[in-house]
Amino acid sequence: VALAAVERARRHEIIHLAYAIEEYDAAEIASALAHWRTVYQRLDVASAGGRDSVATVLAALGDDAGLRADPVAGLITEQVAAVAGKAGFDDVAARLAVGPDTVAQLAAAAVRIFAATQDFIALHMLTGTHAVRVIAQAVPDSADALVRGFWPVFAGAYLVIGGPEVTATVDGDTPDWRTLNDAARAHDDEHVIKIVYSCWQESLAYGDDGLYRTAAARYLNR
Repeated sequence: VALAAVERARRHEIIHLAYAIEEYDAAEIASALAHWRTVYQRLDVASAGGRDSVATVLAALGDDAGLRADPVAGLITEQVAAVAGKAGFDDVAARLAVGPDTVAQLAAAAVRIFAATQDFIALHMLTGTHAVRVIAQAVPDSADALVRGFWPVFAGAYLVIGGPEVTATVDGDTPDWRTLNDAARAHDDEHVIKIVYSCWQESLAYGDDGLYRTAAARYLNR
């Protein structure tokens, strides 16, 4: 029941659930679902039902100065809700066509945005998308509802960081995954650990190894 309740749950709940699924830990799965259900707040936006790709809709959102204007302080969920409540957000966000490759499209967008910006909210866009993939694969019958719930949060987060038009570049001297994972394990920042892990796992799922290693190394070395 909680899978469709993604809209304004903090991304940590879906990440918690995804990690529990990866570990086949029934107690942690139950804990994650209970916490997710507890913090859920509905984000009242139109459901995606258009014909456009993730990249096309993000570009349209980023081109709308009215949607990018007037950032607000507060938690990520509060900032996303403020953006999603703006006139015009619904109309543009609803253009997304949701299909079997939508999660992969979200992943491609997330790594490009995070690699270019190294933004803290963009970090959660990537780790959240990784979590959505894990959950959708584990519960395929709920994948469509999960993606539809996650999409407005993803789109809103993109606008919160300014709707940047990014160019993805790959650094030529990026360490291998063993080195990156060892560095992350030795780090005392949980977000470093999560982003390196998510970049590693997403590279295994989708390829584009150089860009994912670049994104992870840049955050480790910031």
